[in-house]
Amino acid sequence: MAILLGVMGNSFVGLVGHKALGMSDNMVAVLQAMSMAGFIVTGIGTSYLFKYSKPRSLRLIFSIVSVLLTSVFFLPYIPYSEYVFILQIFLIQTALAFGGSLRSAIWRKNYPDEHRAKMLVMIYLTITMISSIAVMVFSSCLDMGVSFNYIYLFCAVMAIATAWGIGLIRVSGEKRDIVSYRAGLSGQSSAGQFFTGVKVLKDDARFRRFLSWQMLNGLCCLSIEAALVIILTRIIDGRADITNKWLVGGTTLAALPQFVCALSSTLWARYFDRKDIFIIRAIAAGSWSSSRLVLAVGLFTGNLYIIVLSRVVTGVSMGLGQLAWRLGHMTFAPPEKDGLYMGAHQMLTGIRGMAAPFIGIYLLKYDWVGPNATWLVLLSAAGMAASGLAFLKMRKDYSDLVRK
Repeated sequence: MAILLGVMGNSFVGLVGHKALGMSDNMVAVLQAMSMAGFIVTGIGTSYLFKYSKPRSLRLIFSIVSVLLTSVFFLPYIPYSEYVFILQIFLIQTALAFGGSLRSAIWRKNYPDEHRAKMLVMIYLTITMISSIAVMVFSSCLDMGVSFNYIYLFCAVMAIATAWGIGLIRVSGEKRDIVSYRAGLSGQSSAGQFFTGVKVLKDDARFRRFLSWQMLNGLCCLSIEAALVIILTRIIDGRADITNKWLVGGTTLAALPQFVCALSSTLWARYFDRKDIFIIRAIAAGSWSSSRLVLAVGLFTGNLYIIVLSRVVTGVSMGLGQLAWRLGHMTFAPPEKDGLYMGAHQMLTGIRGMAAPFIGIYLLKYDWVGPNATWLVLLSAAGMAASGLAFLKMRKDYSDLVRK
């Protein structure tokens, strides 16, 4: 799973679209938006999957992903390949997003509260380390002339292996939970069941406020991540002294932050288990903001080494941010509604994930963003800092949710 998740990362997908398929800036924005659109579908429809065995559902999901990844292999031989690739990425990411919601529910059931972050780090340390290595290996293959479609065919085989392995997982008390969950849905229409995940946003004002500030934080983060694919590609392609451009681009954009994320998450995990989500989110927002300040210096001076340093700080921020993203909703969600809260969270992630590439890449056309979009990066840093302060304000307002 780690190998195919590395290839499906938004930065690597954007790089493939931009360099291998020759997509325009606007097309790259569409590609990255579709890469996140699957979260909207899962946020609305997650409730259906919780009526069935989670490992079996995951086995089906990764089998479908394997078929879709295989279809990418034929991309160079068909017309309008860039448009087909966008559709393929949307379908694959939708399936993977459904899988993420199910995996979150499994963690909730199988791991006790006081050890959940540490267990999650053990899982994601493995995933992230392998993903970052996979991106570097595949980038090197692309530098050597290997066509990108062979990489996706290899990942199709990895998806089959994932489907087999993940089906062996057993979930604590799952049969009882399925019976209880189905009983709770009895009497609801199909449409009502489909939108059950959205209903939590209407009913839980505190969770809604929490996610509204996370929306600002996420938009500021993702808009720059999307634009950076274009900005960094231009900087690297303009350097005659860089011959392995795929490797440098793939490593800087995706592999390096993921690698540092894996290492830093092991340190963040123990801290996460001792603190409440509001403190965690405030620190994560401040860390992301700091990474943008370093990035702004690198972009303003055109210094690739400083840009690489900013990606290291980004990886540190990701280490805490990933924990908060995957576990933060549990502060608000009753155990029996964990999947629904995660589904609502994923839906809003998808909305900002679709909007952010258009915002970031569209704004690159204006002169006010400065050299290499320096001022735009600084604006995003200010937005993330503001969201961090808002999380601290929530901590004061909702003291009953603060871990003692």
